[in-house]
Amino acid sequence: MEAKKKRIELLDELRGFAILAMIVHHFFLDVGDILQLDWGYKIFNELCTVQPIFWAIFIIISGICSRLSRNAVKRGLIVFGAGLVITFVTVVIMPRLMGIDGAKIYFGILHCLGACMIITGLAMPLIEKIDARIGVLICAVLFS
Repeated sequence: MEAKKKRIELLDELRGFAILAMIVHHFFLDVGDILQLDWGYKIFNELCTVQPIFWAIFIIISGICSRLSRNAVKRGLIVFGAGLVITFVTVVIMPRLMGIDGAKIYFGILHCLGACMIITGLAMPLIEKIDARIGVLICAVLFS
């Protein structure tokens, strides 16, 4: 019998923190959009200064998990599909059935993460052949 792999609990904790932070952040946007309360927009706008931290946590964890995943392409398709559901809701359902305009999401964090997982999964055989030192150099050049 194969031994069960141990989860990296820190990744789960960081992911949970980022999810809760994004829920709180979007809650205040909803307070402004749906309830038409200005203080919701004010808090939302203040939280926009730290929002990139939540994105970064999602992106870094996604990159780490792509290396741990048995099938990054399948995971990526699921996440990208969830992004497409969000697009459908914000582009079709909210404006037509709920009368909420201006909240359309065509390419958000779920779309980005899903696309990155798919690309990583497809490119992994090539990535694994690259010497680590050259890989770090390529990443440094692309990052700058």
